[in-house]
Amino acid sequence: MNFQKLLISFISITFLIASQATDIKALNNLWLWADTHNISTKTIPRNENELLQLSTLDLSNRFLTHIPPEIGVLKNLKYLDISENLITSLPAEIGNLKSLNVLILGTMSGGNRLTSLPKEIGKLKNLTYLVANRNELETLPPEIGDLQSIYEIDLFYNKLTYLPPEIGKLQTLKYIGLQNNQLTHLPKEIVQLKGLESISIDNDLLEKLSTEMRSLQHSGIVIADEIQK
Repeated sequence: MNFQKLLISFISITFLIASQATDIKALNNLWLWADTHNISTKTIPRNENELLQLSTLDLSNRFLTHIPPEIGVLKNLKYLDISENLITSLPAEIGNLKSLNVLILGTMSGGNRLTSLPKEIGKLKNLTYLVANRNELETLPPEIGDLQSIYEIDLFYNKLTYLPPEIGKLQTLKYIGLQNNQLTHLPKEIVQLKGLESISIDNDLLEKLSTEMRSLQHSGIVIADEIQK
């Protein structure tokens, strides 16, 4: 019995040491990336404790071409802005940011070159705002429907041709902006968005209102054909 307890303790300590070594390696890689891209210590602290407690990270407008997977160690991050860069993909480790409330991948001023979002985006259970304007998004992953706390999604100026039916699972969604995409229809599951208050779509799509869209109108949902400033 004592041997079993000793073995369990040994395994636990070994796992803890391995985890700490992994974190330290990840932090060093993140610091190296920050140094390479001239990111200040104010933005990404070079102190371990400060960095791991970081809640806000603004990496916008820095000509970045990628975000390192080590971003996933920032478990206390609540706000992340990487808009106005040249990023073509997001690391799967973005899904490790369990505390994230706001993720800005592109604004009306500028976005990135993202053609898709990783399925791990669905792990962001506390995300309330997803802003991905001015990218090159062609699809959204079905896992978008797993965003349990999402309040607003902005997808202006992308290349979306359809929305996944899982969009209908977003019961907390209040607003979605879809203008300047390549949408020819909206999924019938759109009517399942019981909390939706406003949707912004292109005028030509508005003219082709489906039964589902008419149902939205009858529910009192504001359907806009002008981009909100």
